[in-house]
Amino acid sequence: MAALSAQAAIEWNRFSAFQEVTVRLIAERMLLEHLEMKGAMFVQSEVGGQAFAQIALTHKRRYHLYCSSNCKGASALADEMSAELGITIKWTSQLKELTACEHFLLYLTSFTWTSGVASVFAEEVCEALRLGVPLLLVYEFPSAIDDDTKRGACCFNDFFGTTAGRPSTYSTATPTYTSRSPSRSSRARGRRQRIQADRRRAQAGRVAQGGAGDDSTEARPRRWRAPPNHRRVYELDYGNQMRRQGTTHQASSEHAVGARPPRT
Repeated sequence: MAALSAQAAIEWNRFSAFQEVTVRLIAERMLLEHLEMKGAMFVQSEVGGQAFAQIALTHKRRYHLYCSSNCKGASALADEMSAELGITIKWTSQLKELTACEHFLLYLTSFTWTSGVASVFAEEVCEALRLGVPLLLVYEFPSAIDDDTKRGACCFNDFFGTTAGRPSTYSTATPTYTSRSPSRSSRARGRRQRIQADRRRAQAGRVAQGGAGDDSTEARPRRWRAPPNHRRVYELDYGNQMRRQGTTHQASSEHAVGARPPRT
């Protein structure tokens, strides 16, 4: 047991990006005797081993991120990403500069919607959506070996049961949808249904008028008839067949007339 706790545990996560880190840490743990190789191993597709270039600002914007002061840990996270990735991330917490930002940093932790200023922060999120500023979601998920209370990590399902930070403009009523003009297929379907209903009512009226034991033509169900195009094809085929039979019969008759009589 002491040998197991002598070194720090390596956590396995279901996210593929973290699984690559876990594989690298396991390989380094197995090669502890080669200390000179410590830190020299890497996974080809590992995100942490890639070099990141400076992020350019577009559309004359001045900031990469908007980090609200009402979201706990948002500004510290921006500084941490800038230091870890080796790039410059410009951010601001001034709401009037929201349209000058590339993204709105939405840092999802256990403090996001449970703090006293959660409703104010929710209003800022609604304002960003109204102005068309994209949201950059960062989620602190629970860890098996890390301190979750310090980072504010929680299960993702907890966000759906939190109502403390619901904005005042949010309505729990069922949304109403504007009516749209029916499509061509739905109109045709409704027309067929009405025609079928009229036929059933007309047939029921004829049967009731004729009586249960009446054998008149009106009381009987109509016999199925082939469509006109089917009858036309049948007539053409029948005519071609008769012409072929007549040609064959004529040829056989001419052959019989012109044949030499048998010898006696």
